[in-house]
Amino acid sequence: MKKIALPPRDRYIEDWEFDAFLSVASPMLKVYVPLKYALGIDQCMVLAIKLSDIGSDRLRIPKRTKIKKNIKAKKKDYMFFDKDGNSTGLKELIDDVLTWRREHLKVLSGHLFCTSLGEPYLKEDGKASGFQTAWARSMKKALAETDLKKKFTEHDICAKTASDTETLEDAAKLRRHINKATTDAVYRRKPEKMTPFRK
Repeated sequence: MKKIALPPRDRYIEDWEFDAFLSVASPMLKVYVPLKYALGIDQCMVLAIKLSDIGSDRLRIPKRTKIKKNIKAKKKDYMFFDKDGNSTGLKELIDDVLTWRREHLKVLSGHLFCTSLGEPYLKEDGKASGFQTAWARSMKKALAETDLKKKFTEHDICAKTASDTETLEDAAKLRRHINKATTDAVYRRKPEKMTPFRK
């Protein structure tokens, strides 16, 4: 059966919309969303992060689930400090997640993001229904209690990261796209500011 090609989404999350959602989001999403935005990676990859992936100077992101068996695919390191020793801000975001864990988890867990009982949000079948429920609940609250008028999806955050990144090349690198055309067509959604032509 032939798949029907759907046009790519064009929803761009404005900064104020981002902040409005975070103002009423659940404690877990308040720390999840900034980390996801900084990394620009898919939900399954963020939820797959384990405490053992966090080193003293870097965060090692596991391979995407669908390419785990590809021996050429590599894990990706996100550094806590740049070449001059300045913080990239990533360690601070992870520290926020660890603080949330200490305050809300009833039992220990090896997964960075998990339920209060220590169960990983990401299940072996790749589904994360508990996470999706938490997202839907917070989005409903944001639409009801803030100035946010149009909902956005968790995956739209990836597009915000790619759109807010300065260059297409950097955005493609964050998204791990070999073909930059994919990044440009699907994830670069921020309207371009053009100067009108003058004679």
